[in-house]
Amino acid sequence: MKKILFIYLLILTFNSYSQIASSMYTPRPFLFGFFGAKAYSKEISVYKAKSFVINNILGLKDGIGRFELEALAASSSGELTSMIYNCPDINRSGLILGFYNDFWNDNGVTYQGYKFKDIPKDKAIELFEKLNSIGEDNAQYLKQNTSTSNVSFTFEDITFLLYKGWSAGSPIRVFWGDFDVDWQAHAYNITEERFRKKTNN
Repeated sequence: MKKILFIYLLILTFNSYSQIASSMYTPRPFLFGFFGAKAYSKEISVYKAKSFVINNILGLKDGIGRFELEALAASSSGELTSMIYNCPDINRSGLILGFYNDFWNDNGVTYQGYKFKDIPKDKAIELFEKLNSIGEDNAQYLKQNTSTSNVSFTFEDITFLLYKGWSAGSPIRVFWGDFDVDWQAHAYNITEERFRKKTNN
């Protein structure tokens, strides 16, 4: 009896976390795709972001479009990947944030959805400066009690939450649409440093 119960629970667990083809269920409109692994490398993010650049940034109907796309950093959780792009033909460059989160369909089966956020170069620099300024201005408050002190602010349609103090190791929680991810401090710092260096800012 115990063996039968164990096999049943094993099958139930497997079914709950199995990969789902996107064609099996109607995708939510904000998702660009589904895939079943927990963490995603920078290489996979760049691969999937290329179609985003072509369709949403270059917007080409005819002709040839040239662009560079490079990963800057990925959070250890695999929830957020930062990338930099440059489109010389339209004189446009900027930061792309790749969001990844777990979702559940109507049958209770989990899948991971992803979406990309384009932040043009000037806006990206503005975001870094605002994050750093708010963090530094509220550093003392955030350190008073790292388990209860929080500071939130909105930048365009993204909400940021500073918590666990404000230092080189403090994470930033990011809310965008249905996505709720942690931007680890190490990944954020690398993103800002590399982005500024590559754009001479």
